[in-house]
Amino acid sequence: MVRICYYLSPIGWLQIIANNNMLIKLTFIESAIKNIENKIENKDCFQKLCTKWLDNYFNGLLYSKPPNSMQIGTLFQNKVWKYLLKCKPGYTITYGKLAKNIGYAMAPRAVGNALGKNKLNIIIPCHRVIGANNNLGGYAAKKWRKKFLLKHESKFIYNKQDVNLLL
Repeated sequence: MVRICYYLSPIGWLQIIANNNMLIKLTFIESAIKNIENKIENKDCFQKLCTKWLDNYFNGLLYSKPPNSMQIGTLFQNKVWKYLLKCKPGYTITYGKLAKNIGYAMAPRAVGNALGKNKLNIIIPCHRVIGANNNLGGYAAKKWRKKFLLKHESKFIYNKQDVNLLL
């Protein structure tokens, strides 16, 4: 059974869609939510685990194991998303470097397209991918959120001088 609940983060509402043991979608939403109080209280155990992970993340516990999740995509998209799971909090990688690292050196735009299809915000940290020359590049959940997430993560890494180190 698929259930929906919402989480109020420091940068807006996140919609959590999950079944009994798998996170299916975690995305920022822009629209107003009616009767949000009722929707929050209807969480099942797995959704409570998801919100606990989000609480930890926003409180600086960036290395806690994320909840089980599943996302369906093409072989290429899955390579991009899987690679991103290796990217440490507070560190960034360029679209081009990520493309090269997964064996598609000429496909940085395809990497950007795969990131745009990511339905597991924060869990699959597409906010850690930046453009050449350290510009922020795009972010489906808005650039100001990307900037916030990168700054938030940089506060909690051990060697702060390495914040802009590219993988």
